[in-house]
Amino acid sequence: MFALGGVVWAALVTGALLAGVLLLGGRLPDPMATHWGPSGVPDGSMTRTGFLAFVVGLWVVIAVGTLVFAVRGGLGRRASRVLLCGTLAGGGLFVLGLLGLTVWANEGAAHWQQARSLSWQAFLAVGGAVLVGALAGWLANRGPDDTPPPVAGESRMRIEAGQRVVWMATMSSSLLRGLGLAILVPAVVLTAVPLFAEAPPLWPVALVFGVCSLLVLALSSILVHVGESGVRIAFGPLRWPVRKLPLERITGAEAADKRAVEVGGWGYRVLPGQTAVMMRGGECLVLHLESGRRFVISVDGAERGAELLNALVAERSAVDGR
Repeated sequence: MFALGGVVWAALVTGALLAGVLLLGGRLPDPMATHWGPSGVPDGSMTRTGFLAFVVGLWVVIAVGTLVFAVRGGLGRRASRVLLCGTLAGGGLFVLGLLGLTVWANEGAAHWQQARSLSWQAFLAVGGAVLVGALAGWLANRGPDDTPPPVAGESRMRIEAGQRVVWMATMSSSLLRGLGLAILVPAVVLTAVPLFAEAPPLWPVALVFGVCSLLVLALSSILVHVGESGVRIAFGPLRWPVRKLPLERITGAEAADKRAVEVGGWGYRVLPGQTAVMMRGGECLVLHLESGRRFVISVDGAERGAELLNALVAERSAVDGR
């Protein structure tokens, strides 16, 4: 039902986009204004055909990509339903707003330079699309998953009374480390240029590159610790910052093979229904949380970590009398 609804919605939005320009084409200049500067004055143009192809192409990429990801993830899962409904609803309203504002600004103008100014209207359109997407995602996040997550007690591991067991593993990404160092190079160059040549201060731009470099380097390696308190993930060579997931928030764990494309890319990724720390594709520790979200960590030996977590969750449930 969700997949069919998504296809129907994608077709309706596509039809509305095509009709919007084709029906009003005679009242629009050609070329038409398609870009506005900070002052709200039009400063760029495209042909009507080119603009229509751009908007429709953008929507097709959003719609098809979302449908493929959601269906592959399984629409029985809440996370996939949230991704499908939230992205299609918000993305559809965004492209419709983009087209609507552009047509409104150009309607009746003899030349694209005479188009109406745009400023706050663009922020209103984007904000409305975000709110609608968030609402659609929230509504789709109702009800349980068709396939329930692992529950405590499935682990083959048994923890004896008074025994304390921990599991630790490290993982690093040469790709992210190299990217972080590559981003650092412009920061160093932009900082040094004013010292050796007559040039305006470039430290604001250098600061942006430097901060981005530090963020990427901080995510280039992780230390995962599983123990009685839950899961602790320490990032970077300094083992900071740290993300903690208390044991009481975890309902179960499993080991699964994941690719970066399935979790949104490399590094720290937050998607509807899922958070991921992705160093490389392959074996991952997947935590199932009480909120219904999943937390994916790419790390070697994930099966052993999942067994320990399930044993700890089972022990906690027994103590709490669940």
